[in-house]
Amino acid sequence: MEKYDVRDITRWILKKEPVTHKRLQKYLYFFYGEFLADRNSSVNKIDVELFKNDFQGWAHGPVSPTIYDIFKGSSYHPLLSRSEIKLDICTEDEELLNKIYNKYRVYSTDRLEELSHEQEPWKKSRDGLGIFDIGTKPILTADIFNCFSSNGSKISS
Repeated sequence: MEKYDVRDITRWILKKEPVTHKRLQKYLYFFYGEFLADRNSSVNKIDVELFKNDFQGWAHGPVSPTIYDIFKGSSYHPLLSRSEIKLDICTEDEELLNKIYNKYRVYSTDRLEELSHEQEPWKKSRDGLGIFDIGTKPILTADIFNCFSSNGSKISS
């Protein structure tokens, strides 16, 4: 079950800082993975997702086509928040999102891309593709859960 819409989590991130589209995509992927690992206990019983997983393995890392379509014309310009939008995110989830944000905000966008490229979910989705080939193969929720839960520590601990 998805708790939120990916567009709402995008708005939450943009309220934190103006980011490029590339950075936004990396944040969404890492937020999704960390949330999944924190809120679920087993790959066989994934009950809670931050939002609907539609990630695909693109050349520069995991990408949500839903969000790509919204911001595809932005190039490398920072995306800005519309501050008047009210987001309905529960306190417990917002605390976790803040912890995840603080963990990943210290990395450059290029480092976030490198980190995603080191992970099995992205590698599996790129199997058989060249470095710049277009990838539309889904990154599986189970693979993301296994990757983020295998580090042995939950972010909210």
